[in-house]
Amino acid sequence: MVNNINVIINFKGILGKEIKMKDLGEAKFILGIKIERKGNQLYLSQEEYLIRVLRRFEMLNSKGINTPLQLGIKAPLSKSPISKDKSPNNYPYREAKGCLMYDMLCTGPDLRFPICYLTILKRNIGQP
Repeated sequence: MVNNINVIINFKGILGKEIKMKDLGEAKFILGIKIERKGNQLYLSQEEYLIRVLRRFEMLNSKGINTPLQLGIKAPLSKSPISKDKSPNNYPYREAKGCLMYDMLCTGPDLRFPICYLTILKRNIGQP
């Protein structure tokens, strides 16, 4: 970690000559990720992003569990959430999975197994 402010200022100057940029100070929120600094540590959170995702898919009041995927779960594919046209087959499964994958790649590594598991499950039964 660079603690020398002169090195940072010099780097910003060099970068500013190559691309048009503004110095907005320390990043606090970027691409749906909240950044908090405490001492020499950074804390990343996507809580606000995930709340927006839950609202988008009308799941804000869903019941949570302690683990991302309960042991022995059998996905109730015939009881998938219903889209606006009330057809289970038109539920935006890919969009929901994509939102979770973005969280997984940024701050939610504990979601890797459930997302991969559900992807394989869907593929094996011929679902999109």
